Amino acid sequence: MAKPIKHIPFLILVMTFAFGSFMCEKDEASPKQFLTGKQWRLTAWTSTPAYEVEGEMITNLYSLLPVCAHDDFTVFDSDETIIKDEGEIKCSQSGPQTISGNWLMNTNQTILKITIEGSETEYIIDEISDNFLILGTQEVIEHATGSVTYEYKLTYTRM
Repeated sequence: MAKPIKHIPFLILVMTFAFGSFMCEKDEASPKQFLTGKQWRLTAWTSTPAYEVEGEMITNLYSLLPVCAHDDFTVFDSDETIIKDEGEIKCSQSGPQTISGNWLMNTNQTILKITIEGSETEYIIDEISDNFLILGTQEVIEHATGSVTYEYKLTYTRM
């Protein structure tokens, strides 16, 4: 018959390991933690429904951006300031390299409000991780035939 005392050190070791593993689990980062302190580059911008551009229906709005805008990036600082940088290829050589503004998340960290140069835009955070940020927003545009609500998806990739 086994002596119960022999198994106590083993049980203590197992319990310590199990408890230590449980206590050492990393907490999932919050959307605010994922967002801040990184350089984000816009890599996709789509519209639903499509825009009519020179008689052609376009959903890929990113393709309409000038090449000089493809290297622009945005930094969200933890003090709720935002910096938009023109990147290496500036679209306007006489324009500023950076512009700044403010950002704010709602309590649930599902809505992101960005204010730059007096213009405020509200985005729904569709997805956020260490490497991707997908934002959604809407715009109502009046046409001769009535108003159309456009839904935009903006995908940012961490640099």
